[in-house]
Amino acid sequence: MKRSLLVLSAMALALLLPAVATAAVVVNNGIAVNFNPTANNVVYLTTGPGYASANQSNFIGVSGDNHHYTNLTINLNAVPGSGYVVLTNVLEIYNGSASTGSVTVWINGSLPIGVVLYGSSSLQTFTGSSPSGSVLLSSGVTSTPLHLTTHGAAEYLGFKLTGTASGTATISLQYTIS
Repeated sequence: MKRSLLVLSAMALALLLPAVATAAVVVNNGIAVNFNPTANNVVYLTTGPGYASANQSNFIGVSGDNHHYTNLTINLNAVPGSGYVVLTNVLEIYNGSASTGSVTVWINGSLPIGVVLYGSSSLQTFTGSSPSGSVLLSSGVTSTPLHLTTHGAAEYLGFKLTGTASGTATISLQYTIS
């Protein structure tokens, strides 16, 4: 009898422990939050000084507007075969913020095999096989940070497209201002 009473007491205590351990006080008190979207992005992707000639040759096309919206579609066309096409200064990331602090921009995504994105803080030149600057994105790179520290600073973007390049990709800009 004592043993049964002890087992029953232990079982009752074991059943009550989870209820005691998970007890919480929940207070539902609403707080009003107003959200007003800004009129435009202060750091945005736009066409660069080399865009017009590349667009006339049908190597690049841009639709949308990343300055006022978050949607921008970039269409790239390569010449089929074993050669390559180099596009310099066709896009730029512009820092229009009034911040005197640090502005860091990340380019996130991955490009199809045969497409490489180059970036430079000064206007790019053609170096004989690619745009000047450093590789920002390619088929295996998924994120690259850039520092555009002053108002009006730009990062000029160029592409190298091999004749075998094809496919679609999504890249996005993300930035912090401190």
